[in-house]
Amino acid sequence: VGEGNGLAVSNDPVNLADLAGHSYGITSDPLTQFAVVYSAIIHDVDHPGVPNAQLVKEETRNAQIYK
Repeated sequence: VGEGNGLAVSNDPVNLADLAGHSYGITSDPLTQFAVVYSAIIHDVDHPGVPNAQLVKEETRNAQIYK
């Protein structure tokens, strides 16, 4: 592993450029594509947009329930 501008550089045969082409079948299956996008969208439904630590600090109702 070499050092450059603070990023790790690997001399291994498997590097990020090689891994970028591997999607484990996600790009070839339309149902899986839909499931990934749909789950990403609904993951944050009703989330106020602040970190959980902030919700605990503000003592919101959900923070008290799920403490």
